[in-house]
Amino acid sequence: MTMSETKSKIENHPMMKKDWYYSIEIQPGIFTPGREHRNVILTRELLKGIQVKGRNCLDIGAMEGMISILLWRRGAAKVTSYDRIDFSEWISFIQERLGVPFNYIKGISLNKIKEFTSPFGLYPYDVVIFSGVLYHMFDPLSGLSAVRGLTRNGGIMLMETSAVLTEKDECLMYFNNAGRFFPGTNYWQISFSCLDYLLRLLHFELLDVSYYKSFNVDGIQQGRIAIVCRAVDGPVVSTGDEWMPKTISESFLPDFEEFIDWEELRINKSGDVPYESEKQAGVFHDGTSSLNVFESVKSIPETKFTDPDAQVRLKLDAMF
Repeated sequence: MTMSETKSKIENHPMMKKDWYYSIEIQPGIFTPGREHRNVILTRELLKGIQVKGRNCLDIGAMEGMISILLWRRGAAKVTSYDRIDFSEWISFIQERLGVPFNYIKGISLNKIKEFTSPFGLYPYDVVIFSGVLYHMFDPLSGLSAVRGLTRNGGIMLMETSAVLTEKDECLMYFNNAGRFFPGTNYWQISFSCLDYLLRLLHFELLDVSYYKSFNVDGIQQGRIAIVCRAVDGPVVSTGDEWMPKTISESFLPDFEEFIDWEELRINKSGDVPYESEKQAGVFHDGTSSLNVFESVKSIPETKFTDPDAQVRLKLDAMF
């Protein structure tokens, strides 16, 4: 914020008349005209446990940069904010007033981030935030692979997405045909179990989970889920699964290598990024230290929407 901006001037600024996704405080008591998107509660809740200070961070699907701002405020050494849509005007408006000089990339595809950021020494990343994006992708496995390809071993990936809570432990996805779940550019509604399996397949160990239920369509319970994962050196295989280990054989590797250079991601100069959960330990997959999401959510209470001011809007002094 510049010193010459009065409350009246900033409230009548042309950018304050535009459509905003997030509600961000830019002057005491003055927020951008965003909407109350409950899903950001889950991302912010789990972000608390990630020690981002001094780390190289990437925010995928940043919109106007709420999470990028939080990463910067908490002392991240480098923050790269990315979105396929060009929010340059919104980002500039925010950065000028809040003094958060994170890097901003827009308009390129997700699988071009490595190529775009490597010359600047940004790739691979210690912490990757992937919030509110997966259901907009034609191919969820390719999308998750692209994200894994940006997260160094020992690093943390926090993802949040719309998903399906099934009654049985089933790996499945529902297609949003005719917009039966959502009217917008949503394609697949993935089950909690399927998301769990794909993440472990892509060498992620699941550390923590938060969720809430939303609405029901034709008996299919919709919800939102956020998961904190650590990138590890191989697939996280539960006892009795004989198929997943085959994915590191030569016949599988070429498909993964479209998105992932495993050797580059093994560079781990600064150790594992610490994560501390506020919850009691959940249920783990047999033979692993990775959370079983389907079983864990049975004992973990849903995240509640109780205080929009603190949970959804980003205040000037907010750190989480």
